[in-house]
Amino acid sequence: MNVDLLPVLPAILVALAGILVLLAGAFANAGLAACRNLATAGLGAALLYVFLAPPDGSMGGTILGGAYSAFVQISILVVAILAAWLAAARLEDDKVRPHEFFTLMLFSTVGMLGLATAGEAISLFVALEIMSVALYALCAMPRTGPERQEAAIKYFITGAFSSAFLLFGIALLYGASGSTTLSAMAVSASSGGFLALMGAAFFFVGFLFKVGAAPFHMWSPDVYQGAATPVTAFMAAAVKIAAFGALGRVVAIAIGGLGGSWAPGIALVAGFTMVIGNLGALAQTDLKRLLAFSSVAHAGYMLSGVVGMAVSSTVAQARSLEALLFYVATYAITNLGAFGILIAIRRSGKEPSLTTDVTGLAKRNPVLAAMLTVLLISLTGVPISVGFVGKFHLFKAAVGAGYAGLAAVGVLMSAVSAFYYLRLVVLMYMEEPMEGVEFETDPGASPKIVALAAALTFGLGIAPAPLMALAKAAAASLF
Repeated sequence: MNVDLLPVLPAILVALAGILVLLAGAFANAGLAACRNLATAGLGAALLYVFLAPPDGSMGGTILGGAYSAFVQISILVVAILAAWLAAARLEDDKVRPHEFFTLMLFSTVGMLGLATAGEAISLFVALEIMSVALYALCAMPRTGPERQEAAIKYFITGAFSSAFLLFGIALLYGASGSTTLSAMAVSASSGGFLALMGAAFFFVGFLFKVGAAPFHMWSPDVYQGAATPVTAFMAAAVKIAAFGALGRVVAIAIGGLGGSWAPGIALVAGFTMVIGNLGALAQTDLKRLLAFSSVAHAGYMLSGVVGMAVSSTVAQARSLEALLFYVATYAITNLGAFGILIAIRRSGKEPSLTTDVTGLAKRNPVLAAMLTVLLISLTGVPISVGFVGKFHLFKAAVGAGYAGLAAVGVLMSAVSAFYYLRLVVLMYMEEPMEGVEFETDPGASPKIVALAAALTFGLGIAPAPLMALAKAAAASLF
């Protein structure tokens, strides 16, 4: 068996960085800056390796290199680096031991990198659990109030359910094919047997839990609200990339042949998710719960790209996967910036928590208000924003697969989302700030991270072609 360790080297580098941060904190009493810099160095080394010399081998067929893996891994590592610096701006306030926090973040990233490269079902499951277990612990930090523990327990319980569904799906697919490799599963899937169909159904249910799609989304608002904002930002951005990156590979290689059977169900889930996410967000007054329901809605948009892969033409499948990769990568940056705003500003010394807490922000801090406006416009999908470009290609893929109704629901729900996104813009620009309320800007790196996210969101809306070309090459490598 040909074993090539190069595809797993980025995960090894990040894991070594995690061990180093843990040891530095435990035995050398390393402070916040040292732990942050060590974590950044490990993530940066992995990013440089994947970017400059992307591996193209295979570790015994279980871990795969190539353009697809490189695109997903680079997206994850960029988000992880930005999230690490956002977290550092808040850890001192939250009285978190930095070596514990960054170690968990790094090992969660290891799991995400494994999801990006998994070419075999057991490897995929192990990577998913590495990511999830670290996130369960992160949700409980800092241990200063019951809301953190509540978030961690809810995430753990629903995560256990999703893992059970996923593992049962893998078992059924193994029973149908006699192998756990994705390429071998494709043979049994093409025959359309009952075991393969049920396996695909349970597999989808497991992933729908992880991405927060309705009706498996109820954990999302509570966990996003209860967890510390840096943890929520990391989860909202990086987990979406890793989960949809893995799901895209599985559909493209293993279960795409069953598309005629699972596509109607996934299209129904996608439309339901858009409706539940957007209507749920309309009723929210808490900023993090609003962004959580927004995340649910965007999971529905992304599932439109998965539905678009349920066609016989490999060219059309590649285009649908290209749209999915582009949207996931750009959404992660935009959403990370939106959560970063909550870290970058203080309202009378406290983190803004309610939608009314941004009232009058444009008059007190016009720069941050402008950056948040750019991010919200993109999340809405207003033309000449990167969100519009991504949604256009996702809905085009759904129409190409014969699901014009799903695209229509997506367009309608995008219009509904304008109400709760642009309501924040109205509060910032058209309302007077309350007397005695002061907005303070974090003196650390968080405003710069938000500025970078806003600049990338704006720039990719004007010139999406370079990133789209990379997504196209990544998607084409699987077909």
